[in-house]
Amino acid sequence: MRQIIALPGYAGTETPRWILRGGRDMNSGVMDQLLASIAARKKRLDAMRPVSREALLALQKAWDVDLTYTSNAIEGNSLSLRETAEVIEHGITVGGKPLRDHLEAVDHYNALLWMRALAAATTPID
Repeated sequence: MRQIIALPGYAGTETPRWILRGGRDMNSGVMDQLLASIAARKKRLDAMRPVSREALLALQKAWDVDLTYTSNAIEGNSLSLRETAEVIEHGITVGGKPLRDHLEAVDHYNALLWMRALAAATTPID
């Protein structure tokens, strides 16, 4: 069975340039390049496996700090990403920044940890 795949960047304002996987059309070279690029990246990723527990925890922490920063920034928090990381990881306050911003960062991060623990628990939520 053939799959129809749209080219990236198609905005819907022109005639669609469809690629039939396994078929031949004028854009098959573009698709071949894209598939080769994906395969090369997948191969590099697979070579890094298995990922150590320490590396996974470091990635999770970085993700949580970034999520805390972006979520708080949307709400008007003045802390930078680095300042948010310092507040969360070391409890350091940043001079000239409101205490409210520090508390928002710490509270958001703790809420993430609480939600993750709740999601991992096997007990039903009432």
